Amino acid sequence: MINILQSNKSIVKEAPCVKVPPGDRRVRKINFEGDFMRKFLTILLAVLTLFSLAGCMTTESGRLPVYEWGYYRYAADEKHGWAYIVGLTEEGKEQTELIIPEKIGEYRVSGIGYSYSLPLFGYENVGEFYSEKAEKIYFPFEYKVSVWSYVQGSNPNAYTVKWYISDCEPYLIGGAGAIYGYRLYEAKHRSNIRSDQCRVANVTYLYNYVGCPNGGEYWVDSYDASPISFIPPEPEREEYRFCGWYKEPECINAWDFEKDVTGEELVISRDNQYTEYEGIYLYAKWER
Repeated sequence: MINILQSNKSIVKEAPCVKVPPGDRRVRKINFEGDFMRKFLTILLAVLTLFSLAGCMTTESGRLPVYEWGYYRYAADEKHGWAYIVGLTEEGKEQTELIIPEKIGEYRVSGIGYSYSLPLFGYENVGEFYSEKAEKIYFPFEYKVSVWSYVQGSNPNAYTVKWYISDCEPYLIGGAGAIYGYRLYEAKHRSNIRSDQCRVANVTYLYNYVGCPNGGEYWVDSYDASPISFIPPEPEREEYRFCGWYKEPECINAWDFEKDVTGEELVISRDNQYTEYEGIYLYAKWER
C-alpha cells in the first residue's frame, strides 16, 4: 500500500505543472477525494488490526481451553486472568442450589459463557448452562465487570438470586424468574418490573457489625411460609469466628432451620410493589 502511494506521488511530481486559478473548485475536489481516501484506508487498517488481535485472544482452534472446577466447567483466558463459566459438571447438574463463584483459582469469573470474534467478520458464542434440577442460582458478590449470558439453553425451574448493587448487574437465563434483595429492588427494579415471576427476598442475612460491606447485607433468599432449606456459606470477618444466625441484633434467640418458618413470599407485579421491607432479618453472631 505504501509503495502504491509513493508511486502515485512520483507520478504527480513527473506530471506537467499546470497553473490553476486560486479558489478553483477542481482543487477542492481533488483535496477532498485525497482526504477521503486516506481516512478510508486508515479506518480499514484499524478494523483489520482489531480482528487480528481478537483472534490472538483465543486458542488456535478459536476457543479458550476448558477445565472443570467443582460444579462448573470453565474456559480460562490466561492473558487477562478471566474465567468464563461454560457449563456444569455432571455433579453440578444434580444440584438444586448453585452459587456463582467470584473466583476460580487465580481467575476472576467474568462471564457466563463468552463470545469471541472470528478471524475476519462475525463472532461465535460459547457455553451451555442448563439444569432441570436447579431451583436457585445465587450471585453473591459485587461485579466489577459485566457478567453476561452467552449460553445456550435455560434453567426452567431456577430463580436467579441477586442482591449486590453495582453498575454491572449479572444476568443469567432463569426460567422461573428472579429474586432481588430489597436494597437492589428499591434502587433499580421497583419501577421496571412488570412480571409476577419476580420476588423480593423475604429472608435477609446481615453481617451485624459496624463497617460491614454491602450496606450490611450478606445473603438473601425467598421462601413461601416454610422452613429455610438452604443455609448459605458462613460469612467471614477478620479476627472473629462466626457463631450462627440469630433473630435479633443482640443475638439472643438462634434461628432454628428445622422448625422456624418464614413468612409468605413477596411477589412483585405491576399492581403489587413494596415501599418497605416486609421480610425477616437474620443476624450473624461473632466471637473473637
